[in-house]
Amino acid sequence: MFRTVRVLALLTVAPLGAQSVVVAPAARAADSILTAAAARGFAGVGLIMKDGAPILRKGYGLAQRETRTAFTPATIVQVGSNTKDFTTVAILQFMSRGKIEPADPMSKFFPDIPADKRGITIRQLLDHRSGLPIGVGRDPELVTRDEFRRRVFALPLGSAPGEKEQYSNAGFSLLALIIEQLSGQSYDEYVRDNILTPAGLTRTGYLLPKFDRAQVAHGYASDGDKGTILDFAHPADGPSWTLRGNGGMLSSVDDMATFYRVLFTTEKLLPAEFRNRRFDPNDATVLAGSDLTSYFVFQHEPQAKLDLILASVTTVERAPALLRAIAPTLGIGGDRGNIVTSIDTASAPISLPTTPAGRTIREYLDMYNTADSANAERFWRERATPRADGPPPAVRAGRSMDMHRELGRITPVGYTVQADGRVELKARGANGDIAVIMFDIEPEAPHRIRGLGIRVGG
Repeated sequence: MFRTVRVLALLTVAPLGAQSVVVAPAARAADSILTAAAARGFAGVGLIMKDGAPILRKGYGLAQRETRTAFTPATIVQVGSNTKDFTTVAILQFMSRGKIEPADPMSKFFPDIPADKRGITIRQLLDHRSGLPIGVGRDPELVTRDEFRRRVFALPLGSAPGEKEQYSNAGFSLLALIIEQLSGQSYDEYVRDNILTPAGLTRTGYLLPKFDRAQVAHGYASDGDKGTILDFAHPADGPSWTLRGNGGMLSSVDDMATFYRVLFTTEKLLPAEFRNRRFDPNDATVLAGSDLTSYFVFQHEPQAKLDLILASVTTVERAPALLRAIAPTLGIGGDRGNIVTSIDTASAPISLPTTPAGRTIREYLDMYNTADSANAERFWRERATPRADGPPPAVRAGRSMDMHRELGRITPVGYTVQADGRVELKARGANGDIAVIMFDIEPEAPHRIRGLGIRVGG
C-alpha cells in the first residue's frame, strides 16, 4: 500500500485542539500555496514546525464531501507506512527485554516455515532484505491470521535472504505476527498498551480507538469516494493481514508529531541504546506513503530546525508535489524534492515472457503507457473478465489514468509467477518509483484479466 523510509523526527508539539495556526512569512507563503491548491481540488491537512513550535497548522478542503465536512487539524487521516515505525518500535522493545535478537531466524518463531525462509532474520525483515515480495493481497481483502501464514509461507522469494533490498509489506506483517506471538495480544492491543498509551496518543491506531467516522477523512479518486480503511472487512481482533503491521493506521497530525517527539527525546518507549539502532534524530529524513489516492508525507530538516507533515486525500492535488512546492518558501531548497522514496531504481528493464499471461500483461502495459482514456476504456471492456460485482470499464480506465498521472510511463523490471498462478510484475515509473502490479489472469483463452492489484513502493 505505502512507501516508507526510516522516519527520524524531533518534534516538541503539544496538542492544540482544533484551531488553525498560520504565523510568520514563510508559513503565510506555504498557506497561500495550499489555499490555491485547495481551489484546484486539494483536500488535506498540514503541520509545519519551526524550532518545535507550529507556524502552520491548518486543514484545507473537505474531508468528507457527502456531508460537507471540512478538513481541520484534528481530522483523522491514514498515515500509511508510518505504521512500520510502530512495528519497528515494538520489535526494538522486545530486543530491549532480551526476548529476541536481530540475528534470530524465522525458524525460532515458526518451526513449520518452509526451508527457503527458515534463515530469514529479524534484521533482514526490518531492512527489507528478506527476499519476500511486497504483499499477500490487496489492501481491502479480508485475510485472517491463518490465511496470512499460509500465503506468506508459500510465497516464492524474489532473492536469497540478505542478498538485496526488496521492499516488503509482507515482511512487516510477519513481524506483526511475531509481536502477537511474543505478547499474547493482538497487534492493535500491543501497540495501544506499549506505544500509544505511554506516548499519550489517543487518536491513533487501527480499530481499537473506535474512531468517530465523522472525523475520518475519505479518499477521493476519479471514480469517486474510496471511503476509509474502516470500511474494509477485517477479523475481530484487528485489521486484515494485508495491512497489519505494515500500513493503514489512522492518526492526526498532532498525534504523529507527539509520537516522534516522545520517541526521539525521551526513553518512554525505548532505552536510548536500542532506539539509536534504528532512529537518529540528527538525520534529515523524508517519508511518503500512498495508496494512489491518499498520501501522507513527513519531512525532517534538523539543520533548518523544521519538521513538516502534509496529508492529502485526492488524486487531483497530491501531498508530495505540494511539499516540493512549499520547500523553497521555507529555505529548504529544491534538491530534496524527490520526496517519494523509490525501490530498486537501478533494476534493469526486462523482457516479458512469450506466455499467454506475458502477452496479456504486455497489452496492459501498451494500454497504460499510451495514457489515452478512450483506449483504456476499450482495453478494459475487451480484456477484463466480465463480473457482475466488478467496476465498469470507464471506472477501470479512470484508475489507469490516475496511476499514469502519478507514475508516468512504466517499464517492467521484475516478473514473478506466484504459487497460485498470479503474476507479480515490478515496474519502474518515469519518476523513479516502483509499482508492483499483481495480475490474476484467466488460465484459458482469451486469457483476460480477472483481478488486478497495485501497490506503489509499499
